[in-house]
Amino acid sequence: MSPRASPNVVRVGDRARDLVQEYWDFHFKKKLIHVHPPAVRWSPPLAECYKINFDVAILEGTNRVGTGVVCKDCESHVLAALSQNVALVQLVEMAKALAGKRPVEFY
Repeated sequence: MSPRASPNVVRVGDRARDLVQEYWDFHFKKKLIHVHPPAVRWSPPLAECYKINFDVAILEGTNRVGTGVVCKDCESHVLAALSQNVALVQLVEMAKALAGKRPVEFY
């Protein structure tokens, strides 16, 4: 004869599991920080010129920043692209400055 758990004990166990899951989701799941896109749209460079664009994405809770760089010609053809995962910096402006430095090193 096996003992049966009372409904209250089952509810406590279910609630404990739910709270642990909520804690885990909040503290350990990767969350994107949403940044509103700029109001200015991309426009191609003048003929025989190139345009380099770069940006950063910060993953909350990961201590990492993704940087992206793309180089296009006047016909919007991608000539080069680069993405890199780097250590998180304290300011978004610093992350963007580092991303802006990368095309110069890449070239």
